[in-house]
Amino acid sequence: MTDPDDEVDLLIDSRTNKIRIDHLTWKGRVKNRKTGATLKLEYLNHPPKVPMKCTKLKDPTRCTKSGDVVRFRPEFGRTPSGPGVEVVLDRSGCVLRSTKKRGSVLLTGQSSVQATGKQTTSLLKITKRGCLSTSIKLYGPHRKRVTVTPSMYGVTGRYQLTRGGRITATRRTGDYFQRHPRTIVGRTASGVIAMVTIDGGGSTTMAVGGALVNHPSGKSERAVGDALVYVDRPL
Repeated sequence: MTDPDDEVDLLIDSRTNKIRIDHLTWKGRVKNRKTGATLKLEYLNHPPKVPMKCTKLKDPTRCTKSGDVVRFRPEFGRTPSGPGVEVVLDRSGCVLRSTKKRGSVLLTGQSSVQATGKQTTSLLKITKRGCLSTSIKLYGPHRKRVTVTPSMYGVTGRYQLTRGGRITATRRTGDYFQRHPRTIVGRTASGVIAMVTIDGGGSTTMAVGGALVNHPSGKSERAVGDALVYVDRPL
């Protein structure tokens, strides 16, 4: 297990090429624009957890244990399948369909909200009348609000190695700190952004111009959920 405080987030502004490496937190919710009812989001574009005692229920709304509410953007394409409830929305946030199972193919402009556990009934209730709007707020240290723009992208990592030219990582024990493949991102004092891979595993992969340039284990690249992409032109 790792401490949440060890997680470090990387934000890159594709318009200015500036990066920020910091401990960030967020809050999100969906709101029915007609009734004003709100529902807290647990994740974005991440499979929701299903309470263990509710995995075999034929009707997911009968679950009395707390679950998750997750918002999926159109880019996600195919949403995770499994027990729970899913509501698919059009580009205006209005309901296209609701199902008592999870797993949908999102067409152009469509998004969805999934819920598990007792939050399934809350999701069905909040989407019964009216359309939804989504609110996402990002915070830095000391709860200082971070302005998010359409040109901003981010990824979460662990253990900042250096800051201001000084080593900040501490020595620890455990499997996570053994020799493993790694992906490292940083910025030099002159502002140059560096992306580095250390060989050994299948999920640490670097490609340049569509060609693989490092040596991951296995015979093929492994599908992963996170990626950093550099494009040599304005976005």
